Amino acid sequence: MARFKHEAFIGHMEEFVEELDDLQLNRTWEVVVACIEAHSRIDREPKESKLKSLSRAWEDFSLAAQGDLTTHTMLGMLEELVETCPPIELMSGLLDQRLAEATALGRGNPGFVRWGRVVRKDPLLYLIDGGREELGDPLI
Repeated sequence: MARFKHEAFIGHMEEFVEELDDLQLNRTWEVVVACIEAHSRIDREPKESKLKSLSRAWEDFSLAAQGDLTTHTMLGMLEELVETCPPIELMSGLLDQRLAEATALGRGNPGFVRWGRVVRKDPLLYLIDGGREELGDPLI
């Protein structure tokens, strides 16, 4: 299996963070990067290179963003990223899109964007008022 290209993943996400230039998001991104580096040092297997371990750690983070099984640490960092993302980028799905694109780049297949679990907490569509009674459903 090919090594996850974490450099491409990081670069794509850093572009997003720099474009938004939000103080909270900037801080969170720096914390995520530092924590993943620490995670890779702690989980490094015997005889595994630092590069391979770091690549595995970033792939784990990308799996969290896609809704796959991963560690609680990665889920927590993803949650922090979601919570500090400016609301308009979160609600529009831009954070989701960037994470999916970054994952595709990390996997070496930038043309394939897999949309897994949506990381935003609120739906894009709201039902303000309605239901069977208001619609006059005869089954009630």
